[in-house]
Amino acid sequence: MAKSKIKKELLNLANAGDCESQYDLAFHYENAGDYEKAFYWFNKCADKGFVPGINAIAMYYYKGLFVQQDYKKAFNLFSSIMNELPPAKCTVGTMYLEGDGCAMDAKKGLQLYEEAANEGCGLAALMLGQTYLEGLCSTPINYKKAAMWFEKAYQLEEYESVMYLKDIYAGVYSRGMKDKSKHEHWLDIETELTTSGVYNNFQNLPVQHHHVNSNCTLEWLQEKSGRYYMILDGNIIYRDELLAQNFLINPNLSIYTVVEHIDGDLSNDDLNNLRWVKK
Repeated sequence: MAKSKIKKELLNLANAGDCESQYDLAFHYENAGDYEKAFYWFNKCADKGFVPGINAIAMYYYKGLFVQQDYKKAFNLFSSIMNELPPAKCTVGTMYLEGDGCAMDAKKGLQLYEEAANEGCGLAALMLGQTYLEGLCSTPINYKKAAMWFEKAYQLEEYESVMYLKDIYAGVYSRGMKDKSKHEHWLDIETELTTSGVYNNFQNLPVQHHHVNSNCTLEWLQEKSGRYYMILDGNIIYRDELLAQNFLINPNLSIYTVVEHIDGDLSNDDLNNLRWVKK
């Protein structure tokens, strides 16, 4: 079936009030870069209580996509659906940790991460692993808990957890966690994922808004320094910042404002090589 016919049928169903068609049409426009029409159709199905649509609108306000950034509105929208959508609960947890649209509350944020992870959100499990691994948000470092949550994240198909597990059992963080058998196990899994093309250390990471199955691919350019960037809607987006904003917890956004490459190689955007630092 031709794409034009598919779009026409979607448009007819969307105009008839079908929420799923409105959502799919919005996603079609978003992939095409038409955020105005995307927002319009996301908002149409959100107004009817369609949870994925509400999540999409919340993300637009959270990221400032097409609309003016409004953390309070995003927080309220995410909160309204977090008991129905674990990823929304994970985002609310992040907002509590960073004080976006609400009073900062690390205990509440981590509690929501744990609930979301146990409800099937892999990103929440990944965040918990990072929290216990690095002692973020005044949480005592606990490598066993970190490994537990990273393994949970892997089970939920958050494959970036593999590089953490590989290093944990290699004894990189603590010699007490060194386990040759487990290290080799995760090394083999990393090799399998790399060979299959599933796992590529985010070297071709797509912009992630609200839809986990996005087929959007981006072309990364490279500065003379080696740092990767792209131009989107007239704005420069750096890959290291995009990775850090999505996958590394920032304990205090007002203090830690710069992403540092630990080894000094600006082309190395492996998550293990990035950290938030003071300007």
